[in-house]
Amino acid sequence: MDIFNIGSNLSTLKSSNKSLVLRVLNTLGQTSRSELSRITGLTKTTIKNIVNELLDSGLIYETGVVDSPSGRKPVLLNLSKDAFYSAGIYISRDFVYSNVINLKGEVKGEYRCNFEMTESEPAFISIVCECLQSAISISEIDINKIIGVGIASIGPLDIKNGIILDPPNFRGLKSIPIVSVINQRFKLPTFLDNDMNASAIAESLFGKGKNYSNLIYIGVTNGLGAGIIINNSLFRGSDGFGGEIGHTTIDIHGDICPCGNTGCLEIYASIPSVVKQVKSSIELGVESSLSDRKPIAWTDIVSAASNGDKVCLKALEKLVYYMSIGLVNVINIFDPEIVFIGHEIALAGSLIIKPLGDIVNKNILFRNSKSVKIEISSFREYAPCIGSGSIVLEKFFNGEIEK
Repeated sequence: MDIFNIGSNLSTLKSSNKSLVLRVLNTLGQTSRSELSRITGLTKTTIKNIVNELLDSGLIYETGVVDSPSGRKPVLLNLSKDAFYSAGIYISRDFVYSNVINLKGEVKGEYRCNFEMTESEPAFISIVCECLQSAISISEIDINKIIGVGIASIGPLDIKNGIILDPPNFRGLKSIPIVSVINQRFKLPTFLDNDMNASAIAESLFGKGKNYSNLIYIGVTNGLGAGIIINNSLFRGSDGFGGEIGHTTIDIHGDICPCGNTGCLEIYASIPSVVKQVKSSIELGVESSLSDRKPIAWTDIVSAASNGDKVCLKALEKLVYYMSIGLVNVINIFDPEIVFIGHEIALAGSLIIKPLGDIVNKNILFRNSKSVKIEISSFREYAPCIGSGSIVLEKFFNGEIEK
């Protein structure tokens, strides 16, 4: 399937066409004018005009010529990756991370601050702002070259109005107008999206996902969620709540979820659920290399499982089983080409990815005609971190931000 939409040769769509050319160069790297015309469907004249404008603005540059046996040698073009930058903020329950990335998604400066879990709203906002300021300072990038700030946050969120609503277990903080706060403080266009959507955007723009038009990103941490890209566009739903597969019911007689529903997937397929199972097994007297470890962390479990600890391996096996239920459902609904697994669960890597793929592809509806690739995210546990700044760059490459 083509991974780019076709442009229009109407002059009224000049901005959209320019953005399309930038996105092609971001995805493919150095490309000739004739190739740009072929890929985008734009005439050579239109491509010539767009390329000249982008060369004049410094957004692209000529890298050299292609050797050819005869005729005029094509000149290659590439994106000037450091022409502009994006700033990002990732807000999790436990910490805030900020960075500055260039047009290729490369990190130029980053900073992380842990939450003390007792912050008031003013203290929370102060930590977030200080973290972003530190990342910008470390990057040594002129703030005038930063085209915007992307905020990737745990939800639920009011994306349209830029508000963090009322995330579970978030110290009672709710209705935080985070976009207006950052916008006023830094005087930069600011955009909010959930961390799963942001991670899917990062994978699509800068990871292995840029070779696919239809992909799903699954993130597992304290909860479980999805970012869904269909025909090169992020699926958000009517109010931005699309992709909440962690709150699909898999056991109608199950435990009550913090969301108020019963038997939600993320009760059984999340990092806390794995930690809880390992602790319970140890308390029941089952022998484990972590028997004397207090407290037991997710990283401890992954390390012990890698060394053959049966308690930890069994807990991961159970996690994979429950994850497979959610993945089969979402794959049957959206029919993606590939699924990427990221956030904290990526630390488990090969311990989960092959068994997960095996179970899923034995149970999806169209198992007799095709299989779906399941891979660890290109950015592993850092996907939402790269995703935060990618929120801005997606808008830049889609022509929603002009520079």
